[in-house]
Amino acid sequence: MSNIAVGLGRQIRRVREQRGWTLSGLAERCGIAKSTLSTLEAGEGNPTVETLWTIASALEVPFSLLLEDEASHGAGAATARDPGSVVRLVERRAGPPTIEVYSVDYAAGYRREAPPHPAGVREQVTVLEGAMWVGDPRHPRLLRAGESHSFPADRPHLYAAFEGPSRALVLVQYPQREALQGPFVLALDWPQREEEWEGVRAATDRLLIEVANGIGARLLRFRNCKLPAPQAGQRLAEQIVQRRDGFTWPVYAVAGHDVEGPYIAVSPLRYTRAFARAQGDAPRTLLTEAVQWARWAEAPGRPLDEGTRRQLRRRAASDSWILSALAAEVLTQRGELTLPSPLRQRARRRLATPAAGGDGGFSSRIDVDDYDAFELLHPAYARQVVAMAEDVQQFLPAHARSDARSALDVGTGPGVPLLMLQELLPAQRFIAIEPDPKAFAYLQHKLRGHPHVQALQADFLEADLAPQSCDLITSVGASHHFNTAFMLQQAMRLLRPGGVLVIADEFLPPFAQLAQRNLALVRHHAAYVLAAMAWIGREPLGTLPPGEWAGYRRFQDSLCLALLDAEAGRETAAVERCRELLLEWRNTGLPEMPEHPVAAYMRFFCLELQAMVAGFDDEVERKTHPKRFLELACLAGFELLRHRRVFATAGHDDWDGGTHVFALRRPAEG
Repeated sequence: MSNIAVGLGRQIRRVREQRGWTLSGLAERCGIAKSTLSTLEAGEGNPTVETLWTIASALEVPFSLLLEDEASHGAGAATARDPGSVVRLVERRAGPPTIEVYSVDYAAGYRREAPPHPAGVREQVTVLEGAMWVGDPRHPRLLRAGESHSFPADRPHLYAAFEGPSRALVLVQYPQREALQGPFVLALDWPQREEEWEGVRAATDRLLIEVANGIGARLLRFRNCKLPAPQAGQRLAEQIVQRRDGFTWPVYAVAGHDVEGPYIAVSPLRYTRAFARAQGDAPRTLLTEAVQWARWAEAPGRPLDEGTRRQLRRRAASDSWILSALAAEVLTQRGELTLPSPLRQRARRRLATPAAGGDGGFSSRIDVDDYDAFELLHPAYARQVVAMAEDVQQFLPAHARSDARSALDVGTGPGVPLLMLQELLPAQRFIAIEPDPKAFAYLQHKLRGHPHVQALQADFLEADLAPQSCDLITSVGASHHFNTAFMLQQAMRLLRPGGVLVIADEFLPPFAQLAQRNLALVRHHAAYVLAAMAWIGREPLGTLPPGEWAGYRRFQDSLCLALLDAEAGRETAAVERCRELLLEWRNTGLPEMPEHPVAAYMRFFCLELQAMVAGFDDEVERKTHPKRFLELACLAGFELLRHRRVFATAGHDDWDGGTHVFALRRPAEG
């Protein structure tokens, strides 16, 4: 086993793990067998230059990064060899932009058609000895000693030495992140005198009103600011963002500072109306109370009188999963930062659980310990379950409700949504199906002694279940963890004629291309975090320790700018910013036991970031958009009974991004 092979393997594994990818995820992205990648990471392989370039492109890192370990451990100039070629790293400048210079030696007759590098990469080839064909394979350029050619390398490109041995220098330039610009970015000079703030306020008012009235996210930048970053941000926050007390802006505005200077970023907050007013003569049940609080949560600008606040405080402190979560959301929306009672009781507990659920399993990309406790803070987390319970009550056949036969809950995870649903439907029995061993351990812990829920560790698509054996299947936040089309077809097989499938899940705004999907992921996940940040406001943050406060602000600023990148269609910049944010969080971490409610919300923010990045990689998180989901349900043979968007993340239509609830039915035979 050579030192070179060991160094390459170490670097490949290090970069992959920094990305948070599994071996399966890397294999899917680069088209190299998982077994081959495992061998390379173990330092036992002898990869070709072509293989290394393919892996580097898949990891979206400079080629030289994979060779760094070799040079840093005294192996001299980092070198990769193929039959007929030798590639040596001469220099790497971190930039911006990042530039690499390689010396390449090709034997007579050598030919290599290189696959595309990441978007925006350019190469310049200067031949030192011999002759070489380079560039576009359809129209290559013949270069002789002393000649150069520059070309875009984010498309297939050719190197060939047909006339004899040749040597060249290859300069690879990686794109730098360009400044945000365009019609949604405004620029003003930093006020030098107090009276100049009047113009800034007028411009900011216009910006806020435009976004409030339906224009997308906007950015106001300031030039020529001489103040230190914290002081400039504080001045903007005090003078601009914090005005209009007593009213609820339907936007989230943040004052920040980056390498280009201070700015104000404004993004819209969106609202839904998914719950109808209960009939006046309807009997008072836990479900009718939950619907009442769900309606309050949909209208955060509606003020609370003190009597209602007292009632909500009692509910937030209760042992009810569903009512405590709803009450905490309503109070927090109105400036009374509140954690649900079950979260406060469980945030300090971590179970002794099995290792992460295999390569590509849920727990390989999402922190199940945090998910179990802090996902309760997700906006509309309880509301989606209320909508599901309404649909089950309305659409489940009467005979199935009366004899309380067991229903299937698919992809139950640690089990909180199912426990909420069972509270609202106390007569219903469930079999909870969860494949991930770590999540299943938490599920079993919660279900100890529960008379109406049985846990089954199995993959829903492979479970040994009898066809047409149940009348109800439910799933919360899990349909995108499967092959969604197969999941719907399996549900159709298991339901009796007239049976009902009720699914609550997050869906993206419409997309038709990979880049559009990544932009949709940023807009979608950022919306949940920014909505929660808007509820939190700034007042409680003064009691946070300085390090946690700084982390909160970095998270806020980076996510706001990533959202603006996404709104501008800058997919590479938006994705890179979110990956960097996740890597920073992994390197710095969060307090093990959050003492402050905002620190608990930070745990939720990081979960949302994990889900976003896992979505980029199409591992664990494989979200589609609502209309495509309905098409897949039609493929399986389902009829749509009702569809609701209970939380909006993007777009104004009920079929745009957000948390959606679908009630579907298997038609009666014939």
